Amino acid sequence: MQSNVYKLPEITSSEQRKRLIVEMTEFVDGLAPWSVFVTITFARSGKLQNLDLGYTADYVEKRYLRLMRNEFKGVSHCYVLEGNPDYLGRNPGFHVHALWCDLPMKRKEAWQICFDECGFSKILPIVPFGSLALVKRNPELLEVKFDHNEGTRTVLNYCAKYVVKNMALWNVELKNLRLMARVANPADKHNVA
Repeated sequence: MQSNVYKLPEITSSEQRKRLIVEMTEFVDGLAPWSVFVTITFARSGKLQNLDLGYTADYVEKRYLRLMRNEFKGVSHCYVLEGNPDYLGRNPGFHVHALWCDLPMKRKEAWQICFDECGFSKILPIVPFGSLALVKRNPELLEVKFDHNEGTRTVLNYCAKYVVKNMALWNVELKNLRLMARVANPADKHNVA
């Protein structure tokens, strides 16, 4: 399968990383009014439970996109395929971190669908961050670590932790014309009615 994902160039310095965080945050934040942060880890089932092989990036991407196509048709999303933390070779493979926009149901309902279809999932609200002007005046904010506490669930921290990471694979799918028009005319990015 030909992968749909992008990969940033190798990051060689902390200054390059900080610059990429700002650039990617401006890009991702400008695409859509993201409302939730999603983590999906695909459970091994049946014969796969006993294998030490993790799912490849292509396989995880294919399963994730099928989930989005079948269960969340109108949901725009920015997703990252991240390697599992593979301690001692016991957890190889990949999982998905994503931002979603236009979720047509409650997070609990979406979580149940993801859990039933995939296994482990987490769906949390994103804190609106707005402009990066504050970060440009206060670069130390780029050092804040993304965690699942409410105060740090922002597009900035999503990009810093997942998108701007060596070997991270990412992509975006915008599902409605309103968002596509927003990207085509950045001057109207705050007018998404």
